[in-house]
Amino acid sequence: MLRNKEKPDAKGRTPKMCPALGNSPTVTCPVREISTKAADKPRPGVDPEDVPEFLDNICTQHAVTFTEQDTIRQKQALPYQSKEWDNFHTHARQSIESLHEGFKDPGTEQMELSGRRRVRGFAAAQLFITILLVNYNLRKIASFLWDEEHGTTAPTNPIMRRRDRIWDNPYTKTLARESALELQRLGKLISPLRT
Repeated sequence: MLRNKEKPDAKGRTPKMCPALGNSPTVTCPVREISTKAADKPRPGVDPEDVPEFLDNICTQHAVTFTEQDTIRQKQALPYQSKEWDNFHTHARQSIESLHEGFKDPGTEQMELSGRRRVRGFAAAQLFITILLVNYNLRKIASFLWDEEHGTTAPTNPIMRRRDRIWDNPYTKTLARESALELQRLGKLISPLRT
């Protein structure tokens, strides 16, 4: 919320002032008096309860000088829209979207369904969500450890739906690779034929 009083100098030092100071203040503060030249318009105000007991330099001085190191916490590690920035944020976005998809999966936690957390009160709903999230995390960790120990191999045959593997499919107008009678004769039929 601090405003630059002057442009940065050659060493990157910037004098900044309180937003309640100057001829165009952006907030009102009980510590500072608004300038007589300021326009008479509504502004957001600082709650008197939020005023610190011991005032910082920005509240007692007209301006405080900040160096580049002082504002390093707000700076991005990677240049905006660079190739490195794009790679990092693409991976991060895909990771969080994958987590959301898994967490809402109707076969596991089903957090997309409000019936899974139908209770009265915010605290009770938060408890259910926390338990389900812990369960999801434990399952993902166990799956990761299993893959690390045993490795993952690509399936030799692509996964095929049972109706496409065994039966005729009138919906897609496709036939089974082998007839059900032939599969029964070879002993490869998953469920026995009923007469």
